[in-house]
Amino acid sequence: MNFLIFGASGGIGLALVEKCIQAGDSVTAITRKQSDKLQQLKQANPAQITIIQAEVSDWQASLTHQLDTLFQAHGLPDIVINTIGLLHDKTAIAELMPEKRLQEVRFDFFQQNMTVNCFTCLLITQYLSRLYRNQDKFCFTALSALVGSISENTSGGWYSYRMSKAALHMFIKTLSIEWKRLYPNATVLAVHPGTTDTPLSQPFQANIDKDKLYSPAETAKRIINIVKNAEPSQSGCFLFWDGTPKDW
Repeated sequence: MNFLIFGASGGIGLALVEKCIQAGDSVTAITRKQSDKLQQLKQANPAQITIIQAEVSDWQASLTHQLDTLFQAHGLPDIVINTIGLLHDKTAIAELMPEKRLQEVRFDFFQQNMTVNCFTCLLITQYLSRLYRNQDKFCFTALSALVGSISENTSGGWYSYRMSKAALHMFIKTLSIEWKRLYPNATVLAVHPGTTDTPLSQPFQANIDKDKLYSPAETAKRIINIVKNAEPSQSGCFLFWDGTPKDW
């Protein structure tokens, strides 16, 4: 199968690339920054992986051209996974963390959350919309989080992150309705991967039971299982890492 993975140098993204290669799949890996580990995978498996360095949230014509050229030569991706996400950010003057109180909300950090956690998916799928034909079968999956579920919110806080993931959920649902008309064999999903041992979750791991903190390899295996078995009847769903549907 052909995979297109965004955020391929991150903890889960890199693990997904590794799992795909192990399974004999081909991967186009989109990464914002250079990654020695990705390059090592490329050197060891030159026929299976293509690496493109790009800032997805600032989609440029050069990225469109590179992807178009690649897909014309090797075929369209069967599965597209967006792993790009933001929970906290360390700047030159401050470390921006999820807000505990309303008064801590900053517009710049809120906007950054919305851009990274939601708008990147819109840009990716706008590009995908011009690739596929009506009867093509493919799956687009965005990694999300339970904290973006309105019905699951019993603790409050984390305004920017929660709102950006809730916006992502609305986008996934709305996109699935449009694509059901345009691409009836497509599947559009949001998936909660579970708390995974990556830099994104690292500041919060002290409060997590060890049996509920998963390795990137474990998480990647579960995601691959979901997307490879996804069916159009599931389109527009928010799935837990074990494949069970969750409330929006």
